[in-house]
Amino acid sequence: MKKIGLGIIGLGYVGRIHLRHAQKLAKAHVTAVADLSKKALKKAKNSGIKNTFTSYEEMLKLPELDAV
Repeated sequence: MKKIGLGIIGLGYVGRIHLRHAQKLAKAHVTAVADLSKKALKKAKNSGIKNTFTSYEEMLKLPELDAV
């Protein structure tokens, strides 16, 4: 079964909680995140997120993204 590709918009307080829990899901993986903060995006990259965006519109164009 293919894992669901997740995207997260916003890495503020609640967004970081969503990210942390989403990374623990067995049937899904976080494919991308979008945030205006370059610092937040750098932290996401360091935690293994390959695709980071300052524009959620650009993130939504990813073909491997199944849910946001």
